[in-house]
Amino acid sequence: MKIRYAYKLKGSLRADETFPIEVNGQELSFVLEKERIVGIAITRSIPSSLIPEVITEANQISEVRIPDVGAGNLAKSLRLAEGLLSLFGLEGIELNVTDITWVPENSEEEQSLAVSAFSHRLEAPLSEEPVPFHLIARPVISALLRNASEVPLSFFRRGSVEMHQGGYIQAIYNFYFVLETLFGNGKTKNAAIEKEFLSSRELVSAIEDARNDRDFVNELEADDRRAFENSFARMGAEDIIRRIVGTRGFLHHHSRKDQRSWNPDNQESYTLDARFLMQIAFKAVWGIFTKYVFDENVIKVFMDHHKKYHSSSAGGESGGTQSGDTLLNSRPK
Repeated sequence: MKIRYAYKLKGSLRADETFPIEVNGQELSFVLEKERIVGIAITRSIPSSLIPEVITEANQISEVRIPDVGAGNLAKSLRLAEGLLSLFGLEGIELNVTDITWVPENSEEEQSLAVSAFSHRLEAPLSEEPVPFHLIARPVISALLRNASEVPLSFFRRGSVEMHQGGYIQAIYNFYFVLETLFGNGKTKNAAIEKEFLSSRELVSAIEDARNDRDFVNELEADDRRAFENSFARMGAEDIIRRIVGTRGFLHHHSRKDQRSWNPDNQESYTLDARFLMQIAFKAVWGIFTKYVFDENVIKVFMDHHKKYHSSSAGGESGGTQSGDTLLNSRPK
């Protein structure tokens, strides 16, 4: 039995030709469209036992079990190729999505395959609960009523994007800039900015709220939860500030001579630091959010249209719609 892993490529990587190449028993092939390399595929042999298993109940498929066929390890290996090809216009290999195909080599293997293809995707899950519409509409209303810009929110948004894409190191930078912008008072040296951070009651409160937030802790993966309980959970605000500033400083430099140097392809090592810093930054920018979204004029515009829409709807207020008083004071958790 063979298995093929296929990946899409982003960017403007062009080639004058392509042909299959065998490397350590693996066949490497390229997908060429109008001189652009748009995909790669790697095919290797696997034991016949590593095939999908279909579980049926009452003659209906209840579950399809996909074995671990090493897609995650292969994706990590391809990070080197991604970096090398960046010199020629490659923006990235979409390693978070692997199209996997089992390729039988004889009729017996073909008959054993109940499922022959599978797409392995790593992505952030949707929120467990939908965001109330008023908390979606009111930020846009506020933006149209005011001609304003909030740099801390821009940093927070960029950090959130990096988190969703697995770029935890860049996320740390952006979330750190949220705190530096709000509470750094122009200081840049570690000792000076630690002093500024610690003198801010607002930031200290945000740190303590984030540290004590059990909902946040319970949402962590098991390994990260244990690491959190053994580190941040036992720290006071001063030690947490020292770690945040120290981590940012460490990530600001790199040396081949230092074996401790971080690796941009090993983002997972900074998952916990990034998630905790995101939680702190979220609580820090909440005041900016409330200033705009809970502005009386913004609420009035929304409520006027809320009443107009629901008064014209058949049967009055629809199921799940909040009352006016609730909307005026409602805040997400």
